[in-house]
Amino acid sequence: MQQANGNRLQVTWKNFILEQVNSKNGPAWFIWDQPEEYPARTMRAHRLVEAARLQGPEAYARLHYALLAGRHEHRKDLADPNDLWAIAGTLELDLQRLRRDAADPARLQTIAADHLGALKQGIFGTPTFVFDNGSSFFARIKAPEAADEAARVFDGLYDLFVQRRVLDEVKRPRPPAA
Repeated sequence: MQQANGNRLQVTWKNFILEQVNSKNGPAWFIWDQPEEYPARTMRAHRLVEAARLQGPEAYARLHYALLAGRHEHRKDLADPNDLWAIAGTLELDLQRLRRDAADPARLQTIAADHLGALKQGIFGTPTFVFDNGSSFFARIKAPEAADEAARVFDGLYDLFVQRRVLDEVKRPRPPAA
């Protein structure tokens, strides 16, 4: 999307923890307050990309997209530190600094602030696109075959949900599985 839209689209990724949203532990329980050994599905990945962000936007983007590909294309387990570090090891990152920064509790504060800020905006899932004018929409999108198709889809969604603001909610019915 960003490649197809150039400077017209500035993407700022924020943390939103689905495991927190879907938790049955009650409103006073927060995943970012759990001990390191807590079996969280994505917290290590969130900490790692926030640590990469400290190495610059390019480092952040490389790791972020590599982890997304690892999870969605290669079915890597983002709860497994071995998988995370194997992915990070293939990128041009300062791994020693990445380890140190990922262990810093300040990463958890960033993750918590992003998540709680998203909740205040009514965000409930990922990906949610939020725009400068306050418009936002959630869309579960299949990866298109070509970048120009992705740009056309995004432009259409942007037109409907940001510029026109005539649609409040869209849901595609799916027949139950047999």
